[in-house]
Amino acid sequence: MTHDTSLDFTFDLPADAPAPNAAPLADLDGEGPGGVLADGEFGLPNPAAMPSLAYVEVDDRPAAERIDALLGQMAPHRAVLMAVLGRCRTPQPTDDLYAAITALQENHRSIYRPENLCVLLERAGALTLVDAEGRPCADDPAEPQVVVVDGMEYLEAPEPEPAFWLTTPEGAAVVDANDPAARLRDLLSQDERYLPVYHLILALCAREGGIGARDAGHAVDGHPLLQEPRFYATRFMDHLERAEAIAWEGTWQATDTGRACLAELTEAHGDPLA
Repeated sequence: MTHDTSLDFTFDLPADAPAPNAAPLADLDGEGPGGVLADGEFGLPNPAAMPSLAYVEVDDRPAAERIDALLGQMAPHRAVLMAVLGRCRTPQPTDDLYAAITALQENHRSIYRPENLCVLLERAGALTLVDAEGRPCADDPAEPQVVVVDGMEYLEAPEPEPAFWLTTPEGAAVVDANDPAARLRDLLSQDERYLPVYHLILALCAREGGIGARDAGHAVDGHPLLQEPRFYATRFMDHLERAEAIAWEGTWQATDTGRACLAELTEAHGDPLA
């Protein structure tokens, strides 16, 4: 349940310009109207058909808003992102942090490399790169040094200073305010009609060894509440994962938050597996 996002490039086209790569081949060599090459002896570029490039505007929203937006857009990765912010309350060497993120993603088929996730958090204002003393890393690389070898002078790039990832105050505030139990309560309140389905899924995931995705489908998809309108177990498991009530660890397993909720539901409604 992960998906990729592309790099931020913006193409500003004139209102009457054709979409890039949408023109027939005949138009691309100047033989048709509105082609990239204008009619004429030299086939000069046609300004009306050439896209103009514009830099993406800097997001000047407060860091708290940017972080909240990122966590919303990256909901399937929320648990990993929050774990990164928690770990980086003290400066973490980049290589050590990337290794830790790789371990966190071991059971997730994520196309995001650890570096990608850290850069996304940095752009949102949740992480920053610092040096060994906790000072912001310089944007400009150090000037090359002149070295002499066998009487010949060469320019040599200095070894880069070790870099560390550190959670910003805004990122730390998000970690402090993170309340999976409250998000789970909100989910169950908003989707109250399907409370028995959530209860059943939590019970299945809390069993020793958890439950595989296919077995969960077999156990849940026939539930009377899911027949009209037709829903499947994956819809509810996705919501529970985003609320950090279950997690994929080779099988779907209930988290501490999910187990606490399960205990309350079972006390109020009985064991759904009985």
